[in-house]
Amino acid sequence: MRTIDNAFPPENQVEQLAWSSDGTQIAASGIVGGTYSIPDAVRIFDVATGAQVAGEPVNPAQGFGLRYTPDGKYLIECGIAQTVRIWDARHKVLLQTIPAVHAYAIAVSRDGTYLAIGNGKRVTVWQLT
Repeated sequence: MRTIDNAFPPENQVEQLAWSSDGTQIAASGIVGGTYSIPDAVRIFDVATGAQVAGEPVNPAQGFGLRYTPDGKYLIECGIAQTVRIWDARHKVLLQTIPAVHAYAIAVSRDGTYLAIGNGKRVTVWQLT
């Protein structure tokens, strides 16, 4: 068992978790804000060491969805800054931002070809390349 202490500051909380496809990293998103300066809305940790290997500074924010694609190519988040963001999961580089004011849920198809975004009463399906 490993515990990653202080994954987020005490006044913030973890809301979503996602494993990388190879199981070596775990991404955490949450509700951030308050008095803690420049918190990371999404933090990625090395599972073996518990060390933070990447983060996305956004303040304030609330992450509603967090998923890796099955092939580990992308990390996708929703809800932060009223967007859906697609990251290169290996290099931690932002690839695309989709405006989505009420994006509350995301899902990736088993083959990693499609991304579904739950936006209010609507589901929008996007093709990933």
